[in-house]
Amino acid sequence: MAVLNFAAPILPGKLKQWQAFHDEFKLGGPRRKEWEAQMKRAGITRQVVSLQKTPMGEFTVVFFEGPDPAAVMKNMATSSDPFDKWFALQIKEIHGIDVKNPAPGPISQFMMDYKA
Repeated sequence: MAVLNFAAPILPGKLKQWQAFHDEFKLGGPRRKEWEAQMKRAGITRQVVSLQKTPMGEFTVVFFEGPDPAAVMKNMATSSDPFDKWFALQIKEIHGIDVKNPAPGPISQFMMDYKA
């Protein structure tokens, strides 16, 4: 399995929106099934999302695992699925990241891995 992890800033004043966004996907959350379907469409077998508070502000730290974890962003950028469109809009509003116009180059650079 391949992995992808990255950190994205939470824009100033958007922490409550970020929390409400993720509350939608918690176990029993109102959009949990849609989120799980999105992960399955992208082939993601595991996702971990964390909140990291730093002197430079809050960040979300995201970990994906699957055959092609970068497919999540690619799929959202081209998807006509209403949930994917809503999800991409939330990412743009909260993080300032437009999945349709990603920064050039890889999202992150893989450095090392340890697994017991």
